[in-house]
Amino acid sequence: AGLNITTATNAVVIGKQAGLGLTTALSGANMAIGALTMGGASSGVGQNTTVGYQGLAANTSGRDNTAVGFQTMVSNTTGAYNTAFGSASLVINTTGTNNTANGYRALHDNTTGAYNTASGSGALENNTTANNNTALGYQALLTNTEGADNVAVGQKALFSNTTASQNTVVGYQAAYAVTTGHSNTIIGRQAGRYFTTGLRNTLIGLNTGFELATSSSDNTFVGQGAGSAITSGDANTILGTYNGNEGGVDIRTSSNNIVLSDGDGNPRVVVDSSGHAIIPAGVTLGTAAGVYAAANTLDDYEEGTWTAAASSGTLGTT
Repeated sequence: AGLNITTATNAVVIGKQAGLGLTTALSGANMAIGALTMGGASSGVGQNTTVGYQGLAANTSGRDNTAVGFQTMVSNTTGAYNTAFGSASLVINTTGTNNTANGYRALHDNTTGAYNTASGSGALENNTTANNNTALGYQALLTNTEGADNVAVGQKALFSNTTASQNTVVGYQAAYAVTTGHSNTIIGRQAGRYFTTGLRNTLIGLNTGFELATSSSDNTFVGQGAGSAITSGDANTILGTYNGNEGGVDIRTSSNNIVLSDGDGNPRVVVDSSGHAIIPAGVTLGTAAGVYAAANTLDDYEEGTWTAAASSGTLGTT
C-alpha cells in the first residue's frame, strides 16, 4: 500500500496495492482503503476518499471525490467533486463532475455527464453525457442517456426515457413509457403510464391520462383518474374525475375540449372543440331569494309559439 509515496502528508492508504498512483506531498489528504484503490498515475491532487475494491482506481487528477463501494468510480480520471455510494455506482465516469450517486449501479454508465443526482438502485443507470438530472427511486430514469434537466421521483418513474428533457415526474411508474417526449409535468401513481413522445402535458392525480396514446400532447388533466380513458386526444383540459367517457360525453379521441366535472366524474360543464358551451343537465335559474321554479328552467331549446299581428291596417314588425 502506498508504495510510491515519498513525502506525502495526511494520506491514509490501506490494502493490497492501494494508492500506487500516490507519490509526493501533493498527494496529501487522500484516503484509499481497499485493494487496488487509487492506482492511477496521480498528478497529486488531493482530498479524495475511497473505500472498496478498485475504488477510484484510474484517478489521475480528479479531486474532492468520495467513492464507497465495490468498483465505485473505477474509471474516473479527471472528474471532480463527485460522490458515489454503492457497488458499481459511477463506474464508467471519466471526467464528469459534481455528480451524486447513491445505490447499486446508480449512474453506472455516466462518462462526462455533470450535476446529476441519482438515489436508488439503478437510478439513472444508463445516463452517459446528460446533465442536471435528478432521479430518486428504484430504477428512476433508468434508460436515460442524453436527456437533461429531468426530475423523476418514484419507483420506475420516467423509466424508459432516453433523450427527452425538461420533464418533471413524481409517482410510481409515472410517465413510465416516455422516451423522447419533453416538457411534461406528471404527478401521480401511473399517471401518463403509456404515452411515449407526447409533449407539454400536465397530468396531476392517480392514473390521470393513463391510456394517453403515443404522441398525445398539450393536455391538462387534474383529478384522480382524470382523462384516464382518453387515447388519442390533444389539447384537452379536464378538471375533476371525469375519465373522458362518462355522463354521455365521449371525448376519448377528440381534441380541444374543456370539461369541468364533479368528484363522481359527472361532466357539469363542457366546451367542445368548436367552442360550444354545453351543460348536460340543463340550466336552472334562481330568484333573488334562492327559490327555484320550473318556469325558470332552461331546456336544450325554448318552447312556445309566436303569431304576427297587424294593427290599424299596418303590418306589424318585430
